[in-house]
Amino acid sequence: MRISTLQEQSSMVSSLQQATSQTLEEWNRVASGKKLNQPSDDPLTAVQIMEVNRRMTTTDIFLENIYALNSLLEHEDILLKDCVSRVGETRDIILQANNASLDNQSLQALGLEVTHIIDSLVSVLNTRDADGNYLFGGYKTFLSPVVFDTNGLPQINNNDSNRRQVMVTETASVEATDTAHSLCFAIPDSAGGTFNFLDVLIDLKNVLQSPPAHLSAPLIEGLKKVDLAADSFNGFQTDLGSRMKMLDNTAEGHQQYKLFCQKLVSDLADLDYASAVSRLNQSSAAMDAARKSLTTVSGLSLFHYINP
Repeated sequence: MRISTLQEQSSMVSSLQQATSQTLEEWNRVASGKKLNQPSDDPLTAVQIMEVNRRMTTTDIFLENIYALNSLLEHEDILLKDCVSRVGETRDIILQANNASLDNQSLQALGLEVTHIIDSLVSVLNTRDADGNYLFGGYKTFLSPVVFDTNGLPQINNNDSNRRQVMVTETASVEATDTAHSLCFAIPDSAGGTFNFLDVLIDLKNVLQSPPAHLSAPLIEGLKKVDLAADSFNGFQTDLGSRMKMLDNTAEGHQQYKLFCQKLVSDLADLDYASAVSRLNQSSAAMDAARKSLTTVSGLSLFHYINP
């Protein structure tokens, strides 16, 4: 088999190009700190990295949902505490009013305090969030839960009792803020029915402003419903606390999962500098050897050995 000088040179040029390309790739990896500078470097690993990044993006969305919902529930928690305080004030007013020594003027003053409590509760039920949505509107966040009629009496305007659902994982959701209907207009009574707490307050106000001959009976009946309302609000607070605790636990799980994904991406994509430098030295040595070989072959010719 005959091997010409031109064939030998072509082979050496090909070796030099290959060594140069390999050296450049290793240099790029060392400079970027990444194993992959383009998907074609390792398609399988590139697909794995893309999938892990997609999962992290989804996890970030769930975390945003959790943080936003937790903010709303914290706001509700503050408002529920205010409602419990108003219920406690109402109870104190009833106990004060159930005193035969009080005259009508004193009772009317207590009735005025009940009016303020009604206004305060209506204000709570009509609370809006930072985006202008009614916090206790259920799915009808654009509709004011309570309005005042032509006689200045509060009445329900939004009877949606469904709490909105917010996805916090791919398979689980958490209920958002409670509704005005559930909080105030459908409080369970001892007979298996429900009552409107604002109606109870309105009746109490009317009784105090125009005291009947036998005041004790309506006050005792009102006290029973006030105590039921207190139990109901306390129940909502307990349930709210459970949801907030679940959100905290879910958020912690998401954060741990993100850390795992970030480490996985690092393992897949980040460069092992010790190995990379070793490969770079090897490819550089191969490139130098190919260059020297090409120089040597380029200087060979039979004509150098033919005497003139």
